[in-house]
Amino acid sequence: QHTVKFNAVSFRKYLGDFRPRVEVLGPKADPHGDPAFLLAVLNPPAKTATLSLTLPVRDEGKDLGHVLATFRGAADEIVVGIDPRTKDNTREVAERYADRIIDLVDPEGPVPGNTYEGPRCRAMAEAKEARVRDGGVHFAWVRNQCLDACKSDWIFMTEGHESLAEGVDVLLNLGQVPDAARVAMVWRSDGRGQRWGFPWLHRNDSHILYERGTHNSLAFPDSYMVVKLPQVRTLHERDHQRSVERAAQRRVQNRMHLMDDWLRRGSEFSKYYLASEWREFDTARSEQHFRELLAMNSRNGSMRYQARLILAKLLAFKAKATMKAATPDTMKAASAEAKKYVDETRQVLLGCTTEDWSRTEHWVWLGDLAAEQENWEEASQFYTYGAARLGNPPFTAWWIDMAFYSYLPAQRLTMAYAEMGDRESSLRWAKVVRDQIPPEAPEALRTEAEENIQLL
Repeated sequence: QHTVKFNAVSFRKYLGDFRPRVEVLGPKADPHGDPAFLLAVLNPPAKTATLSLTLPVRDEGKDLGHVLATFRGAADEIVVGIDPRTKDNTREVAERYADRIIDLVDPEGPVPGNTYEGPRCRAMAEAKEARVRDGGVHFAWVRNQCLDACKSDWIFMTEGHESLAEGVDVLLNLGQVPDAARVAMVWRSDGRGQRWGFPWLHRNDSHILYERGTHNSLAFPDSYMVVKLPQVRTLHERDHQRSVERAAQRRVQNRMHLMDDWLRRGSEFSKYYLASEWREFDTARSEQHFRELLAMNSRNGSMRYQARLILAKLLAFKAKATMKAATPDTMKAASAEAKKYVDETRQVLLGCTTEDWSRTEHWVWLGDLAAEQENWEEASQFYTYGAARLGNPPFTAWWIDMAFYSYLPAQRLTMAYAEMGDRESSLRWAKVVRDQIPPEAPEALRTEAEENIQLL
């Protein structure tokens, strides 16, 4: 029990002659805290590919222990980069798990004449990458310092609040990945049923590095082979108070840096994220940025798909707000204006089919628009398209809500067929709802599904 005598690092040293692989297991007193027990696998089979786990951290003491514990059994080395502005017990937590701890240099970004050594950071400094402002952190600069410190064949980047949820066995057998593969996409997930693919995992190659100050963006030569490892999944979940503090810290920093990046380099990604950041503060400005992005001659269909979804949501909200603000005297004009927004929402969503054929959320949204007009036959057809990938979500680099690829389209079809009086089809889809509800879903959802079946 490592809280009494050992921690993960000291236990490995104690058993050093046996080349132990130490796993960290057991219950946690705090949901974000360290597990309670250590398990050493002595003299494990020799690996044909080694793995470094690395991450930069700042004031992540409440979550860091759990994160490092989930990776300890899979990683041959753990390298933690600590922001010198850290005020909590992050370093003490890291010392329990990490093989090496480095102090991050100039976390706001490269400065003229910076002498920091490391191929990735030298490349950034030579490119005169802009610094962030207002005491923020330059994502690429600090992540590249962590990459430069790693020694294994493969590197897995994560965050101080993003643990490994699935895939230890895969990470222990990276030697089975094709030799030509340089980058591997894995699933990232959150506690709200969302997932997105991301290249957290890649070979230790100085041509693979992070390049943007705000938001994670891995850069590598176009010729590099990328593979998908959906068996590996991380869980992005942060202590609530720390989430509030981080959101406040990034509120201004993100928009200013993204605008700088857009104006300097014309980065489509910065334009997208800039539009997203403005949603919380000025929806009109957010809408303008999304329109400008979609007007660009771009072949990044997956990003444009995501932009269309958000723009459609903004337009739909405008339609509802218009009707809500209407008075008896202005109702006719308000209805005409709201219809204009709804029609545009529909056109934006129909355009999704030309951007990313693998996604189906837009079909469900189109079905909802038809359902609001009580056009149930049209709605059921759109919902049927939306149900085409139940249980088979696409592996995409952009956020998907797993509900759209499990129970939600079936739930909508249950409703639509019931409204049309087709009880047999409604019952059939109601049973699909029950079968598609994920294990982590609230129990109330499962209860409702069973009650609907009994009612039908």
